[in-house]
Amino acid sequence: GWISTLGSVPDLDLVAHLPVFLDGLFHMLADANREIRTQTFDALNQLLREIGEAEEVDYAPLFHVLVTHCSSRDKFTTLTSLSWLHPLISHAQALMLPFCAPVLNAVLSSLSHPEEELREAAARADTSLRALLHQSNAAQFEMGTVLHALAAHLSSAYVPTLLAALQ
Repeated sequence: GWISTLGSVPDLDLVAHLPVFLDGLFHMLADANREIRTQTFDALNQLLREIGEAEEVDYAPLFHVLVTHCSSRDKFTTLTSLSWLHPLISHAQALMLPFCAPVLNAVLSSLSHPEEELREAAARADTSLRALLHQSNAAQFEMGTVLHALAAHLSSAYVPTLLAALQ
């Protein structure tokens, strides 16, 4: 498709334009047509590899799209969104700290998902986020928003979410 074609154009930084079409790609993961889902997933995997190699990435819109799709009604979309969080957190490092609270909220919500595969992806993202926060100092992120995100989950009826919020 066009995304793959544009991705193969030399000297075209598709990652710089990713905020324009990432949300649309994640919506396509829920398409009823299996071929569309498969090609979209492949395109997203290629884009994730390109993000890992990119020197400069605008993370704000990427994390916004991922957090939004972590609560999708479509399992495949949710799984893909959660699976993107781990490598993106690792790649962005301190640049993702301003988005820590919404990412934390999405991850904690997913730790108690009925599907094991989704719980595992959320656990990987949770581990990455914890490691990053452990290495950071409080001046690098808004402690109040992080605490607010945690507090929202302290009344959860789900044990894995409660345990993660308490640890």
